Amino acid sequence: MKIERPGSAIDADVVVVGAGLAGLSVASKLAACGRRCILVEAQARAGGRILSVTGPRGSYLEAGAGFFNADMANIIELVQRAGLKTQRGVLDGAQTVLVDLHQPKLREANLSSLLDWESLLEHRISKGMSLHELLDRALSGAEDVRTVQSMMTELMSQEPTRLSAAATLELTRHIPSDRSDMELRADGPLGQVIQYLASHLTEPPRFNWPVQRISIEGDVVVVANNARSLRARTVVLAVPPTAARRIVLPDSVARLAHSALNSFIAGAIVKINATVASPGASAPESAAGRHVVCLDPPGLVAIETALFRDNERSFIIFAGGQIARDLSRLGETEQTAFTRKLLRVAYALSDTDLLEVMTTAWIDDPWTGGGYNAYIGRGREVNAAAQLRTIDGPVIFACSEIADHFPGYMEGAIHAGHQAADAVLATLDGHVGK
Repeated sequence: MKIERPGSAIDADVVVVGAGLAGLSVASKLAACGRRCILVEAQARAGGRILSVTGPRGSYLEAGAGFFNADMANIIELVQRAGLKTQRGVLDGAQTVLVDLHQPKLREANLSSLLDWESLLEHRISKGMSLHELLDRALSGAEDVRTVQSMMTELMSQEPTRLSAAATLELTRHIPSDRSDMELRADGPLGQVIQYLASHLTEPPRFNWPVQRISIEGDVVVVANNARSLRARTVVLAVPPTAARRIVLPDSVARLAHSALNSFIAGAIVKINATVASPGASAPESAAGRHVVCLDPPGLVAIETALFRDNERSFIIFAGGQIARDLSRLGETEQTAFTRKLLRVAYALSDTDLLEVMTTAWIDDPWTGGGYNAYIGRGREVNAAAQLRTIDGPVIFACSEIADHFPGYMEGAIHAGHQAADAVLATLDGHVGK
């Protein structure tokens, strides 16, 4: 979809809104092509949903996104260019176990045989069908349904009852990999990747610069809040749809984007990093590397990472949907007690084995909009991502949620950023040629 742009002084060729991985990818590529680009960010830091922090015991932890796989070439290249190496992400456990925390017991499961996305395409799917309804029809056995529903709640940071079945299947078509998305990680903080990208801009990002409205004045796009404004030839909105829709857009853009932006619903995710003494005092060898899926409460998954430091073991617990909201309301002591219980039930670790816990809640964040990603809600526009990708002109959208390659992942954010940069360059070159 092409928006017609109606000359005056400008501050930059391009203003990029959002200094997450997508925005930094746009800005760094434009800088490499000799374009003056101003990157503005509402928060006081760059990185978006990449957040490397120092844990209570002084070592770095990834409070946000942290894993990728060998098919994700862009993030691997960036990691290496930033001076880091890739390493194994999680331990290759011998078993996947299902856990009920209310009636503590374990049972093994074979997840590979439960869900085949290709087979789901054989079912008749209406626009109003939820992912929950589709899974309920496609899976046999009550426990299989509960298992996959729990996994999807964690993966997509919200209950499948809220999500569009058709849009979810469309999303899977753009993930060209059968590998685990936790196959690899960097051997150092991903914040180093963010610093690397920021160092290759034409100027440092402008922090604490929330955008409230965008307007078009003749040949110029104006980005503004109540205190400041910037003028450019083109603007790239490199923020999640749930954040972009809070910005007042030009009428010509809003007419094309309104329905698509409002099709995405924000999720809720809590990430718990836990460090324990190794070997655990009471942990059997068979428990090492287990992949844990919790049936009650649903939306809870635990993994043991392949990161070892000074006879320590590292675990990550992901909670999505309602259990994430519940955990976020607990105090630090209660969150630690919950972590102890899960590690005790799932990995046979004693309470004294736990050395460190850090909990990060990505819920109702004013800038990211919620969990790591937003997804298309039940009954909303199934092709919302494609609609936003095809908007062309003075305002362009770029974020992981709408990427046509690994949407929802760091790889998708980089890819979307590169595509947006190419579109901007084509627009600017066309403008110069007029």
